[in-house]
Amino acid sequence: MNATSVTRRLAALALLTAPLAAQDRPHVVGLDPPDCAAELDPAATTHLTVTFDRDMDTAGHGVGGERALWPAVSATQWLDRRTFRLQVGLEADRIYALDLSRGAPRFVDAEGVGAMPTSWRFATRGEPLPEGTVAAALERLRTALREHYSRRDSRGVDWDRAIADHLEQVTSSRSGPALALALTDVLGQGQDVDVDVVWGRTTIPTSAPAEPANFALPGLQLRLAQLQRVERVGRMARTEDRIGYLQIDSFALQRRELDQLLQALRSLNDCKALVLDVRTCHAGDEDAARRIAAFFVAGEHTYAMHRERDVTAEGGFRDVVPHTMRGNDGRDVFDGPVAVLTGPGVRDAGELFLMMMQRARDAVLVGARSYGSVGAPQLHQLAPGLSVRLPHWLLLRANGATFDGEGVEPNLVVASTPEQHLAGDPVLDAALTRLRGER
Repeated sequence: MNATSVTRRLAALALLTAPLAAQDRPHVVGLDPPDCAAELDPAATTHLTVTFDRDMDTAGHGVGGERALWPAVSATQWLDRRTFRLQVGLEADRIYALDLSRGAPRFVDAEGVGAMPTSWRFATRGEPLPEGTVAAALERLRTALREHYSRRDSRGVDWDRAIADHLEQVTSSRSGPALALALTDVLGQGQDVDVDVVWGRTTIPTSAPAEPANFALPGLQLRLAQLQRVERVGRMARTEDRIGYLQIDSFALQRRELDQLLQALRSLNDCKALVLDVRTCHAGDEDAARRIAAFFVAGEHTYAMHRERDVTAEGGFRDVVPHTMRGNDGRDVFDGPVAVLTGPGVRDAGELFLMMMQRARDAVLVGARSYGSVGAPQLHQLAPGLSVRLPHWLLLRANGATFDGEGVEPNLVVASTPEQHLAGDPVLDAALTRLRGER
């Protein structure tokens, strides 16, 4: 990583931590190997080490992130009160990524204060790239950013300058993983969670949400002892006073999974009220979201609009396209009150679902504001095995107002912390209180 990149990362970190300065949260001061290290020898790299700026609680740790991007971890240990180590096995031609202290559980200091989230990415050696691959990939990236990236001009980034600032890092890449990691660093300047780099079968996010999702399974299980799994994408339960609960992890559903969720919803139709929990939905199919929302919406509605990036059109975007839906008739209808649980972990199809549910007969949104990022990303190949995924939509609200970066506000705001979600579920508690008519 070059000096400019380090400066920008520190500036972004300062903005992120400014509101929390009074709490003096612990932070990472050392990573071995360093963030964005490339060409690592997998045989020689057997340990990953994290160093903090103060004494920490060594009873646990907060290593997380997408499991598909983790190395094989055989052991973890605290070497002392400030140094945490993972014993790992790495493979050649791979990119790895870990999130430290993002969500729950977290690294906490001796006073119980959670550490600042930190992203950690590195790459192992791969096959040498053919001559000319890097230059061709850079030219294709410039074209994709210019012609297809819908948020190109809204992220406050001069992309030609960003590429130039990282040119040495990019052009010195000798293998595919190193090049992919360098481009991840370039595109990370935009802090756009819908922008990914893809190397082989590995998708590498270029940035992560600043706020963790307001959800943790242990806390939910404490509240709903009879929780049952619905395929791999949902959970359901009933309270003793006949309030149904359906959690939807994602709208990225196979046909069988969608059918199982619909059947679960039908089985809860005799409940007096219903909780729909989409706090972890950050991907998926808008049509699947419509199938669920149609149980609660009467008539036909326009719930959102979008404009597609097209540099040949006036203003750089095509005409507005409305997003519409029609509610169900007949038996697939729920007439009772509904609480929809939402928060900063909700993006993409999850946010479109929230906008649909704002048209429901008797629904209240409970929790925190959704993330504000629906871009319909498309894949653009840069080199054999290497692609970048860029949003090509600008989503608008049904009245034409801006959506990107603003999200959906709940009707009932519930402030909560990751620690609270390990001990219970304040968002679910507030929803149940509302549905029961209690104060």
